[in-house]
Amino acid sequence: MWKHLFGGRKQAEPAESPPPFAPHNALEAALMTAARDPAARPDFERMLLEAELYVATPEAPAEASVRTVGAGETLQILNVADPQGNPIPAIFTSEARLAELFGAGSGYARLPAKTLFEMFARSGAWLNPGLAYGVLWSADDLAHLLGKPVRRTIAKETSILLGTPARRPEALIRSIVATVADSPTVQEAWLALAQWPEGNASWYLDIRSAAEPDAIAALLRETLQSGPHEGMPVDLVVNAPGSGPGHGIRLKPGELH
Repeated sequence: MWKHLFGGRKQAEPAESPPPFAPHNALEAALMTAARDPAARPDFERMLLEAELYVATPEAPAEASVRTVGAGETLQILNVADPQGNPIPAIFTSEARLAELFGAGSGYARLPAKTLFEMFARSGAWLNPGLAYGVLWSADDLAHLLGKPVRRTIAKETSILLGTPARRPEALIRSIVATVADSPTVQEAWLALAQWPEGNASWYLDIRSAAEPDAIAALLRETLQSGPHEGMPVDLVVNAPGSGPGHGIRLKPGELH
């Protein structure tokens, strides 16, 4: 979930006016653009996944150094309180942003964004908490960023309304077709508009394949990561070949005319 965040610098203190947010690097400039223009968010997220981010640690080392964190090693990271008051890991776009919240001289570690998102896969994370520009991600949001499927548990009596969209999501269709058209693991693909009982709408991508769902999610990773499409997420469903006709627009084999 994207949020353009404003507010005080520390949640335990009365709200203050944050200092002007002049970008310290290309990632921060892209963040500011993405906060103002939703169309720029996929580009920011692609840049983010290739970046290194900062996390605060309880103690500062005697001197700055670069080392490799070993497998199984525990790295202590400072949290902040999310809007509901629950602890959530704090990550930052630069050392200077970390110092704005935790103070100059705070301990920190710099790690690849993908590594941090994997570490926080169950908790979510808050980028630049309390500062003028940042993003609050849930665990599902981080799964989306990493191109991993977000699991839904559906009760037996749940009804999902599926239909053909009145306005075709052409960019999404092109992305799906470009991926699955020549894939030997995908026999059929259908795209419908889904209305869930809680009132949420999504694109319902029904793939017919004998492959494992995780393998299909990996195949479609770029498509899943580049959303939301037309303001909605994509729900991926993998059914066995020969499961009967799907709903909505048939993308593979080619559409019926």
